Amino acid sequence: RCKEEEPVSTCKSAQSDFNCVSFSLDEGFIQGSTDKNNVWVFDIRSPQVPYHVLQHSIPPGYRMSDFSRDRAGISHFSQGVYMSVWSRSGMLMTGGEDHVIRLWQIKSGDPLVSEIRDSHQSAVNTVAISADETVFASGCDAHRVVLHAISSEERVDGYSPSAVRDPFNGSTGPLI
Repeated sequence: RCKEEEPVSTCKSAQSDFNCVSFSLDEGFIQGSTDKNNVWVFDIRSPQVPYHVLQHSIPPGYRMSDFSRDRAGISHFSQGVYMSVWSRSGMLMTGGEDHVIRLWQIKSGDPLVSEIRDSHQSAVNTVAISADETVFASGCDAHRVVLHAISSEERVDGYSPSAVRDPFNGSTGPLI
């Protein structure tokens, strides 16, 4: 049961809207996905300063001038990045309105490991990683779930979607 006490800590950012927050599985990092197409990652030992600000692209069909204001007067560009999943090996997978799934190695100075651009023609709403981290599924606004198999020889630090293979027949590309 949560107690109504002062927060333990607060991660500071200039973002107006966080869509999703989650802890890494080792509980060393926390991420917040935003409506401005980025993901703020904080080291929980020093949460006042972002460890990384990971960038997604402008969604297809949008322009920077497409900002709108909601009833509270808060400016919104799009829904931005609104899903993230951490793997056991410490990788972070993100997706959102730009139709792209990105895989990040947070402990790296250059964290972007891979992008999957051709699986969805609409916003990526959800991703799930199999327990053995050999397959992941992604779902989108276009009534579609795509399964991606990852070949073991293509993994980086235990996980990488750079090689998407059908585990049943070895072909490359989405399974569904």
